[in-house]
Amino acid sequence: MPSLPITNVTPRIQYIAVGGQTVFNVPFIFFANTDLVVFDTPNGTVANDIANLLILTTNYTVTQNPVTLVGTITLNVPANAGDIITIVRNTPYQRLGFYIPGFGNFTPDAVNTDFETEVLMIQQNYMYDTTVMPRYNLSASPIVPNDTVLPVLGANQMWAKNSTNTGFVATNIPGGTAVLPTIANTLAIFVDTIGTIASLATLASSALLTNGAGVPAWVAYTGTGSPVLNTSPTLVTPILGTPTSGTLTNCTGLPLTTGVTGILPSANGGTGINNGANTLTLAGSLATVGAFGVTFNFTAGTNVTFPTSGTLSTTVGTVTNVTASAPLASSGGATPNITLNSVVPLNLGGTNAALVASIGGIVYSTASAFAVLGGTATAGQMLQSGASAAPTWSISTYPSTNAINTLLYASSANVMSALATVNSAGLLTSAGGVPGWVAYTGTGAPVLGTSPTITTPNIVGVSNSSNAAAGSVGEYVTSNIPVGSATSLSSGAAKNITSISLTAGDWDVFGNVAINPSAAVLTAVYAWTSTSSATLPDVSNFNYESGPTATNGGCGIQAPYLRVSVNAPTTVYLSAQAAFATGTCTGCGTISARRVR
Repeated sequence: MPSLPITNVTPRIQYIAVGGQTVFNVPFIFFANTDLVVFDTPNGTVANDIANLLILTTNYTVTQNPVTLVGTITLNVPANAGDIITIVRNTPYQRLGFYIPGFGNFTPDAVNTDFETEVLMIQQNYMYDTTVMPRYNLSASPIVPNDTVLPVLGANQMWAKNSTNTGFVATNIPGGTAVLPTIANTLAIFVDTIGTIASLATLASSALLTNGAGVPAWVAYTGTGSPVLNTSPTLVTPILGTPTSGTLTNCTGLPLTTGVTGILPSANGGTGINNGANTLTLAGSLATVGAFGVTFNFTAGTNVTFPTSGTLSTTVGTVTNVTASAPLASSGGATPNITLNSVVPLNLGGTNAALVASIGGIVYSTASAFAVLGGTATAGQMLQSGASAAPTWSISTYPSTNAINTLLYASSANVMSALATVNSAGLLTSAGGVPGWVAYTGTGAPVLGTSPTITTPNIVGVSNSSNAAAGSVGEYVTSNIPVGSATSLSSGAAKNITSISLTAGDWDVFGNVAINPSAAVLTAVYAWTSTSSATLPDVSNFNYESGPTATNGGCGIQAPYLRVSVNAPTTVYLSAQAAFATGTCTGCGTISARRVR
């Protein structure tokens, strides 16, 4: 181990990962790969040393510079953006003795290594004292042991000073649970009478109030400025609405037209008395008779409010604006009490149009008036939006009721019908495109056509003599050279008997060869399948028989099983080789392949 200067460095570093990052520097010295501890805290989560701990080799590898003794760690799986990668040196405190009599020389390197290891452990202790572990301020004056000894906590307990301030005790959390705030601007509250603590998130522009049961909650406030208390507050331009009661003795600026009730004195433009049923004449143009009989003579346009009964008769001019305390309606005859010479505009509560009723029709609004969409003679049609135009009735009809979980579909042109669901079934369509429920088999997720994962399936084979389609699992390809068409062999030379072409996929290939001598004694026979033409493979990939046979004595030999996994069309050969001294030989045989994937 080289002797290096030990710099004053904290043996801990953290990185915020870039998405896909795998390599992170270790800028401090370490002696062994196992001295490093690495944590990966996912983005947005709270650090947890147990859950975030990475395992050497399983999750990361270490590369060390043999000269500087610093290095890098490389994650096996790239980090996500924002992950926090923490690297800490944890040099073991236990060690073997360096200075054992009879075991080597007492060398400077051994002494340096020993002292450097001690310095690394001192750095680790300093890191925990100043960086990781909670501690008192250096300028504080803790009392030992009153302020430094903590008891072991049980479930739902916390530390607290005892009543005499002589030490810490373990005390139960009121109610047994406490969820303290972890988000900025969040308050902690007791949520029940047994002391359970929970967090209460704040709301923008709100005040904390309690309801009738004393439960606090945030209520949005109105206006700006300081909070208002109930005694002598100063309100600047408030909108009070309608107070239930109040005294306005010292108020000024009250408008007479909208802010006064009761009798208005003559000094303020009123009569000063309650006229009751008396006749009031103003400038000779207004006369009252009894409680309701009134005659009006107007020389200009005037707005008048009339009571619920009585008769209005106009002899000169036209009444253009009328506010009635009862609907305008006929008094038993065909003629209404009031006849209007024009339609009532929308802003006065009218339709701004002369409407004609339609049975089952719908009233809707155009850009300037109400209109009526005539009723439809076809039951089940739905009202459809016309965007910014008039609404219309749908051409399609819909059922008036639907059972729970039913689906809507077009059972025929422009007829929407309900399709009741079926338990444990999938929606499929017939050859004519009609949807229907078909019971599924098995459990788990639905299976799609490309690269599905099927767990313990029961695949039922065919019950006829058909062949699997090309490209399907089970596809079978074969080639046979019968004895009558056998190919001639030369002694000691590899020869192709036949071949097949396999499309891309995973295939099991097998074959057999028959050797037929003529006036020859066979001493060795070889058979194999291969993607190489007429080439004797390694001894591990062919079958072999040796020994002389009787003159003209033939033999059969099976080629070893061969797996062929290819991504393009490939030719696979059935080949043989024979050894004989005299005469001639021919070979025949069969090669077959079955697609397994």
